Amino acid sequence: MQPSSRDDSARPSVVLIERIAELEGVDPLELDPPLNDVIDADALDELCAVSPCDLVVSFEYRGYAVRVRGDGTFDVRPSPAAGTSADGAARHSIRSFSD
Repeated sequence: MQPSSRDDSARPSVVLIERIAELEGVDPLELDPPLNDVIDADALDELCAVSPCDLVVSFEYRGYAVRVRGDGTFDVRPSPAAGTSADGAARHSIRSFSD
């Protein structure tokens, strides 16, 4: 795959990290584990840059079920297995974002 021409602020992985940090109320650099420990963020960005819109990549991250579509849009929903956050607060937000 060729390197993406997107700047960092438009990369789906960066937008995803920023949105999850916003939901968690933390700085994106404080997210643990880092997204790259769960999924190859560069590969995700490249798939979104070169793949057809019907592509969907699903994974879990920090108690959220994440679905990223080929056009770079994504949904972040509470994971059924992780009904609460580490501090015990119920997760109920359903968010959709696009870059």
